[in-house]
Amino acid sequence: MKGDHNGEGGKVEPLGQASLALLRVSAPRASIIPYEAHVKAEARLAAALVHWIRESFGHEETIFVACPHRIQRSAVRQAILGAAAEWEEITAEGEEIKNEGGNGGDDDIDNVAAQLAALHVSETSLRIDTVERLQGSEATFVIFLLSHTHMPSLSNHLAFLLSRRRLNVGISRAKSICIVVSSRGVLQPSLHALANEDTRQGLQFLRAYEERAWSGDIELEL
Repeated sequence: MKGDHNGEGGKVEPLGQASLALLRVSAPRASIIPYEAHVKAEARLAAALVHWIRESFGHEETIFVACPHRIQRSAVRQAILGAAAEWEEITAEGEEIKNEGGNGGDDDIDNVAAQLAALHVSETSLRIDTVERLQGSEATFVIFLLSHTHMPSLSNHLAFLLSRRRLNVGISRAKSICIVVSSRGVLQPSLHALANEDTRQGLQFLRAYEERAWSGDIELEL
């Protein structure tokens, strides 16, 4: 799966042996929670997906987290580092219990240490960046963030999120598994938003992806 696959219309071009997944996210009280809280919640989901990939496939596999903007990129990095810091604290507490002769046995400590190692951020195995900066590179796994659960600001971002070219670039980075994270407002935009031809083509492309992908629904905790 080399290069960018520039098909016509909404067709999702063949991605070699890559498997496709789509996670549809929603958020309670989405209109009254600040935008930054939505970004952080989406970043925590991305961090959880990175952790799941590490646990399931090992931390030698390459992972791209493709973000729409720099604010998402920063939030995902902070979420992953924050999760690692939490595991460090748990590990330290476990060591303390062990040294005091408590119930924290070797198995517990080893388990926590393994989970902490799974969150290791490596420049070569994990890249968190915008779609544009990932162009020309590939990874075994791609987590592509395309959700926008803060409804009051959705109209300002929709044309960018549904850019046909950016969708194609982000999805075609994956060699084995591509996980797209999106939301109802992006997958079912208003008719007004579809007045733009590029947005219409992007939506058609994304829906073609949805038809081929395994999909599930997740509610974010804001």
